[in-house]
Amino acid sequence: PVVLYTTRDCQPCSQARSHLFKRGIPFAEKVVATRDDADAYRALGFGDLSFPAVSIGRQRSSGFEAGAWDRLLDTAGYPKSSLLTASYRYPAAEPLAAQPQQVAPPPEPAERAEAAPPARVARPTPQRAAPPAPAPDQPTIRF
Repeated sequence: PVVLYTTRDCQPCSQARSHLFKRGIPFAEKVVATRDDADAYRALGFGDLSFPAVSIGRQRSSGFEAGAWDRLLDTAGYPKSSLLTASYRYPAAEPLAAQPQQVAPPPEPAERAEAAPPARVARPTPQRAAPPAPAPDQPTIRF
């Protein structure tokens, strides 16, 4: 699989993306915009924060040079021209680091009433309190 690593407002990143589009290479795009993204980028084995970058299988390259990227794609066995169908849609770019999932707010009271009838609340069963523990020098008496 091919993964393109980009940053915002990066002209070489746009050129690299266009090159992959023209060649018809399916790829995922990961945007590096936060400190967490940068840490994840380095953890992938990229030595510096140089963009654009690409990983093609196990091969990695930073900086865009069309000839070098074409050699990596050729070596990986990608076709020289697009074989994608006209209906193929590239996935949207995503942040590199996992973003925390947002929890949906609870529904409004009116929505809850319509969704399900109120649940019956079980009353707790009264239980006797345990007798206090005897002092260490007193014998234990059970009733």
